[in-house]
Amino acid sequence: MKKKLTFITALLSFISLTAQDFIVDNIGYNIVDSQTVKIAPIGTRECPKGHVTIPDIVSYNAIDYRVTEIGVDAFAGCSSLTSISIPNSVTHINDLAFARCSGLTNISIPNSVTRIGGSAFWKCHNLKTIDIPDTVTDIGNFAFLECFELEEIDLPNSLEFIASGIFFDCKKLKSIDIPNSVTAIWEVAFENCKSLETVNIPSSVTSIGQGAFSQCIGLETISIDIKTPLAINEDVFEKVYLSAVTLKVPENSVNAYNTAPVWKRFMINGGVRSNNVVTTKLLQNELNVIENTAGTIKGFSVFNLQGELLKTSIDKSVDMSDLDANIYVVKINTDAGVITKKIVKQ
Repeated sequence: MKKKLTFITALLSFISLTAQDFIVDNIGYNIVDSQTVKIAPIGTRECPKGHVTIPDIVSYNAIDYRVTEIGVDAFAGCSSLTSISIPNSVTHINDLAFARCSGLTNISIPNSVTRIGGSAFWKCHNLKTIDIPDTVTDIGNFAFLECFELEEIDLPNSLEFIASGIFFDCKKLKSIDIPNSVTAIWEVAFENCKSLETVNIPSSVTSIGQGAFSQCIGLETISIDIKTPLAINEDVFEKVYLSAVTLKVPENSVNAYNTAPVWKRFMINGGVRSNNVVTTKLLQNELNVIENTAGTIKGFSVFNLQGELLKTSIDKSVDMSDLDANIYVVKINTDAGVITKKIVKQ
């Protein structure tokens, strides 16, 4: 969190306070050269409301200028902006361009764009969908920080890295496929994505930064197509109960992952613990463990995500009424081995 705040503070300190060179239809522009302009910082100009269409050509003093950039802070804080059309003339969406546009629900990036700047969509709390073309090769740090409603996103197959904090605190993001163009997942990239369930990591990835998946407590499955386990720090999956997460690895790499630091704590390719011998059901505060196939239940234990033992039972049920709404881990002893399940108490 400290790194996140430091980055944002530094970024804000460099925001240009220069007034726009001219205004057309309530959009301010800065002249870049004799032929092109970029959208100027919002400054004290009144924010546009509802839908906004950015033109590809804008005229001023009898000169036609091509709009090539959405500048730093261009629409920042325009909470009544609900949708925007971006022309194919735009190549860059700069830092903080749409920061704090809490009314923005969806956006489509044209295939002329090659870069999305840092914190470009920071605090777009209601942004649900965003289409990013394969022309985009660079998405800056914390680009989608605190986009609370964002559930899914297709990353372009042109990205070289997943930037720091790019999806930090995207609480509803459910799954992510890392493109096979990516070589590095930087620090805190997906930190606090509590609803993130599935992650696919290609063989192109050579490093995963500190805290990249920290506090992703909803993780269920990670598929990783890397033959030799990467050396990673313990905090990459901080506060994630790894023994309840299935790690799917290349067939000939199971032994390597079973002995690799951090990775060995996962359920490698599911293991015995991921089978369907038992089902867990939480009904009216009572947790029930049900046998599905041959395999005698010999009792079970309930843990929180920090690994603290909360409940034990030698039967097939236990009262959960005294536990708060949260995610819990259930370890079930059977004659087929120990099976680990996750349950969610609403």
